[in-house]
Amino acid sequence: MLLKISVENFHSFKNKVELDFTSKDGANFQKTKFGNVAPVTAIFGKNASGKTNFLKSLNFLRGFCGGRSSNNTIDSIKTFLFNSDPTKFEVEFFEDEQLFNYKLVVDSSSSVSESLWVEDKLVMKREGTKINLVDTNHKSIEMPVPRDLSAIRHAERNLDGEYNYINSVSKFFYCIESNVYHNSFNIDNTSVYNISRRLAKDKFSFGLTEKLLTQFDPSLKRIELNKREFKDREQFYPVFYHKSGNQEFAVSLDQESSAIKRLYGILPLVLFVSAVGGVLIIDELESHLHPQIVNKLLELFLKFNSNNAQLIFTTHQVLLMDILPKDAIWIAEKEDCGSNMTKLVDRMAEGSIDINDISGNYLSGRFDITKANIKK
Repeated sequence: MLLKISVENFHSFKNKVELDFTSKDGANFQKTKFGNVAPVTAIFGKNASGKTNFLKSLNFLRGFCGGRSSNNTIDSIKTFLFNSDPTKFEVEFFEDEQLFNYKLVVDSSSSVSESLWVEDKLVMKREGTKINLVDTNHKSIEMPVPRDLSAIRHAERNLDGEYNYINSVSKFFYCIESNVYHNSFNIDNTSVYNISRRLAKDKFSFGLTEKLLTQFDPSLKRIELNKREFKDREQFYPVFYHKSGNQEFAVSLDQESSAIKRLYGILPLVLFVSAVGGVLIIDELESHLHPQIVNKLLELFLKFNSNNAQLIFTTHQVLLMDILPKDAIWIAEKEDCGSNMTKLVDRMAEGSIDINDISGNYLSGRFDITKANIKK
């Protein structure tokens, strides 16, 4: 599970910003040996406040350290207003019952520095194109690494089981699922084929996806997963069957409503991640969806969450502010010095806020750091 992540000089974030997913209180949080961790985290904020940019930091690490996307290279990093200062990431998480801390620094010449701690022990250090690692017998080795590859991915491919902590770290980043890499308002063809292929292998998730989609659209009666050969590979795609009177007719995904397209893109991910574990990041969860459907998605994620899964999403659906735990809500805002993120409970402590009308206070601007309207 992800415990903390910080980012500095990345997209709209100039200064270091850290999100802490733990809570001392722990009500409605996942209780673990490393603390109480939020299974669901919501990020609110105005347009262009930095919400999506923060998710992009996780998406970048997903690709760079987990190998999930060839587009997430060190050369793809965008600094704040294209300055030449280093970009920094730090992630604290646990995987396979071990606590890890991973740091990544990329400077203006694309020189890379990486470090990894297991508990309080430094086990990996990378400067430029050289890695130093410590194995389970406390022996240190040095090996080269290509400039544009993560030391985590390179070591996993080239070392054996004596460095099993590398496998755990790679698995953590690999198990981050995301909709940030494509236009989050529409599901692209690659995502359709990937999701359909996974549903074809997971009959339970397919059955539940079909059941829920037919509930959300009364005319939709069933879904079929068809396949075809494409470049020597099987390519799966959905066909939606609607009924009008006694007549049934087939509809392709691109002919479906925006809500069905959106749900087909994220509902299976909600089911997959909640069942097997990992981190699911979704940009604008409520896009094209009725508030009741959004609530149902959150309910499903929590219901099937049996392996310390986490859902982190951005949203403008303020009604969720009155439902979710207050220490699982963050607010993104932007000033001249860039974007910032603040926990809702910390903002509430700054002034006299009606805890029974959090959403109303938010809509009226009571939480804006750029306004002097917070009562002291």
